[in-house]
Amino acid sequence: MLESLSSSTVDVIGVGSPLVDLILHVDDKFLAKHVGGAKGGMELVDAEHIHAIVAARGKMPERSPGGSAANITVGCANLGVPSAFIGSCGADEFGQYYVRALGEHRCEGRLVEHAELPTGLVLALVTPDGERTMRTCLGAAAALDPAHLTPETFRGARVVMVEGYSLYNHALIRAVISAAKAAGCAVALDLAAHEVVRANRGILEELMPHVDLLFANQDEALAWNEAGHEAALADFAAVAPVAVVKLGKDGALIAHAGVHHHVPTTPVTPV
Repeated sequence: MLESLSSSTVDVIGVGSPLVDLILHVDDKFLAKHVGGAKGGMELVDAEHIHAIVAARGKMPERSPGGSAANITVGCANLGVPSAFIGSCGADEFGQYYVRALGEHRCEGRLVEHAELPTGLVLALVTPDGERTMRTCLGAAAALDPAHLTPETFRGARVVMVEGYSLYNHALIRAVISAAKAAGCAVALDLAAHEVVRANRGILEELMPHVDLLFANQDEALAWNEAGHEAALADFAAVAPVAVVKLGKDGALIAHAGVHHHVPTTPVTPV
């Protein structure tokens, strides 16, 4: 754990929720009976709700470090890009595990330790088609103080990556974007989930003009503009210099400088 969120200079800094993923493999019948809601979506719940689903499954989940922005910065670190992640975790075993796991992936953890709240958890329910349905208990992850985020926090970085889940905390995401811009960084925002888009349209409209790289998947794009993902891409490209809509097995659409590009992907087997 760090007392200061500023440390060595890195190229990419992610800001978001440090969450320990608890991964359970289930079928669609289990989802319908014990979970409910939209398949592939995310809902905020309390810890007891997560424990009840795990108990219904009757199997201990796998454990791994997670969180949208953390996953992206770890991915950058694994590609050789100097990266760091900022967030708040609990003073517990899950928090210690999280810090160790970041280090194992060569990602610098700049984590504030919260004395009263537990480390956040995500129960990821994975069906045979590879789709993930998530139930999230934020815990300490929701307690990062915006006052800790100043231009010096981001000085020297090229890109600050903000996860869409931060849109639920208006003060935090405003502070991140303001400080990152003051430090001369590009701001990247991933919209995270279609529920996030629907619940936070107002703050998105306010902040998107300050975003340099905007990422959405197909469901998130449709949540923004029901006319289709290409219409949503046009909306995004009107305010962000680079806009991306991810299309799963069909690759991605990228809009930059008035030109739209389709980038195909290589088929893989879900794991």
